[in-house]
Amino acid sequence: INLQTKQGYKKATAIGVALVNVVVATVACTSSDVGSLDVLTTKITAAQSELTTAIIKQKIKIKEAVEAINKAIATITAVNKILAANGQTIFGPPGITLATVTAPTLPPVATNQGGSTVPKTTESSAQAVSRGKVAVEAKIQAVA
Repeated sequence: INLQTKQGYKKATAIGVALVNVVVATVACTSSDVGSLDVLTTKITAAQSELTTAIIKQKIKIKEAVEAINKAIATITAVNKILAANGQTIFGPPGITLATVTAPTLPPVATNQGGSTVPKTTESSAQAVSRGKVAVEAKIQAVA
């Protein structure tokens, strides 16, 4: 999955939706299938993390842009007051300030041995992955 691209996010979403709709009771698979599933699960987890980070980065950019616009409006309003007080022509009305926007902080990252950063896995998501593996392994043993 090519992360950081629109196509990559679409593919990761499609795979994630397909996996969510799987009914464990109807799954019959081999150990090779489980291995393939583990690989896909790892890729999906990475794509979800990348997507979450990309969304947060865009929200931060929007927050910063709104702050810059509001600051510019305040500056123009202040300058207009000074110009009007001195009998000079004012700038056109700058408009009203925009509602403030909040943005979440980026998730913490860890540095791997290669020096690149990777998002830290939260305990709850690690537990969820573990529970999923246990369920699949139990199903495999029941079939075998």
